[in-house]
Amino acid sequence: MYEEHHKNCGKLTTECFDCQVSKLAYGLTSGRYSVKKETKKISHDLQSEEDKNEMDIYQDGVRPQSFKNLIGKGHEEFSSGRQQDAQEYMQHLFDIFEKEEKKNGRVNPCQLFDFEIEHRYECNVCNGVAYMPEKTNQLNLLLVSADDQDMIPEEEEMKNSFNRFLGDEIITKQCPG
Repeated sequence: MYEEHHKNCGKLTTECFDCQVSKLAYGLTSGRYSVKKETKKISHDLQSEEDKNEMDIYQDGVRPQSFKNLIGKGHEEFSSGRQQDAQEYMQHLFDIFEKEEKKNGRVNPCQLFDFEIEHRYECNVCNGVAYMPEKTNQLNLLLVSADDQDMIPEEEEMKNSFNRFLGDEIITKQCPG
């Protein structure tokens, strides 16, 4: 797809969503950027074993700077070089994909991440129950350690966070019953 699109595209590569996505996909899936770089051969008698090991130099990898610039274009936070929230960036990226794919009459690949959560509301007075579906593509879990708010939670705390998300919560809402 990468080479085919680039042959036929009349836009500037840095301003074309399809160019940037196909270039990034090619870089990540081709294996081209994960191989060792060719190094100059040096006489074996001039190299120590440590020097030979240091000569195993790998490619620089995929640097998606043009992709990042295009996705962040026009967005106050994501067009800067400052650190951003990963969840907000992912949601922004999904929104860009949705807009671009809809504009081109294609299926949005980010729909693979969509799922539905069903909220169950029960009245403590009349015991009436209501179900409200919510379409989302992320779980907003509060990840904190019980002992230290600044510490990264351990596995047990992760389980507790997930259980809190799925557990009961008391809310104040007017019951129609």
